Amino acid sequence: FFGDICILNPEAYEGSIYAQGGIMVDEVAVMRVIVKRNNVEVPNSPFDNISIYGTGQVLCVQYPDYLRMADVFTFELQVWVPTTTPGVFDWQTYATYTTNDGTPLTQIGAQGIVDFAIGTCSPMSTNIYSWLDPPQGPGQGGIVDWDAFNDCVGPASGSAPNTTIFSGYLGGGGGFETPSGLLKDFATGNNTTVTVTMAAVNVSGSLGSMPDAGTDAHTTFNGILNLNESASYNSSSFDWSYKATFTGLDPSKIYEFTATVNRNGITYAGTGAGSRWSRFTIAGADSYTNASSSGSGVIAVSQAVIKINGGFNTTEGNVVKWTGIQSGADGTFEVISENVGAEGPGDPKKSYGMQGFKLTQLTP
Repeated sequence: FFGDICILNPEAYEGSIYAQGGIMVDEVAVMRVIVKRNNVEVPNSPFDNISIYGTGQVLCVQYPDYLRMADVFTFELQVWVPTTTPGVFDWQTYATYTTNDGTPLTQIGAQGIVDFAIGTCSPMSTNIYSWLDPPQGPGQGGIVDWDAFNDCVGPASGSAPNTTIFSGYLGGGGGFETPSGLLKDFATGNNTTVTVTMAAVNVSGSLGSMPDAGTDAHTTFNGILNLNESASYNSSSFDWSYKATFTGLDPSKIYEFTATVNRNGITYAGTGAGSRWSRFTIAGADSYTNASSSGSGVIAVSQAVIKINGGFNTTEGNVVKWTGIQSGADGTFEVISENVGAEGPGDPKKSYGMQGFKLTQLTP
């Protein structure tokens, strides 16, 4: 592994490892890679380049591929970046790569290296990722307790282990959907205390696709959830909705919710009459902050209401996201996706509900 980081505000990097020899616009990224075999970290993981930083060497990782056994390996790439607290840095995940039984990663470049860049200062890199919002520093976010991923549409064979598939409408489901259950800690496979209940009204099924590499949606969900199917409007009715209700939340904790949708229909792009937008609304929480993507396919109506073009979200890979969610004493909140109606933009009915979501619990 080898990466570049494009320094946008040099003063934020003063006094850090990046300041060795002076701070340049294009610096070598301080990185670590968490390697897991069948969702269990391999020996010596995580691997980082701190001890070799400044030498120009690549970061090598090792992992055991057992003969005559079916193995799934994941490589979580994290970069050392400034947080929202001045002078404080933390690891931030930019990509998770997956391979089976030692098959070379598809992200490997011509020199046999997974090379990447955060930003646009190194256009020759094989994998270029957009800057994410900085991680929250102490007192502004919290320590992550767990991440949970739920595939809201796809079949059971399409997503990674330790995800859940609670669905109000299962693609090709034939009425065998499981609409409610406990979410799982993605790292351990253990059940959390949080239950999600999915409720679909006038929802059918359609196609979908993982957004392009380097986008928020790809960074969050690639290799974890299958986004090859979507929850679609029902042609025989007008209004539709697809809702996720969370219960069993700890009022002393903070939560983050991230979701995406992509029908991958190029003719549904833009804001014209044929475009297909969905409205996402968070309700029932005592507090929250909109942290959704800032692409042209996102409209923030308010902190609580976000519209996203899910008809064609392939190139922008936008997500709907709220941080700082606190549930209150009842330990519940809900997110509803639905058609935009006459207020638009685009077709008032034809659009798509959440395909999958990530819920994170943090300790303040």
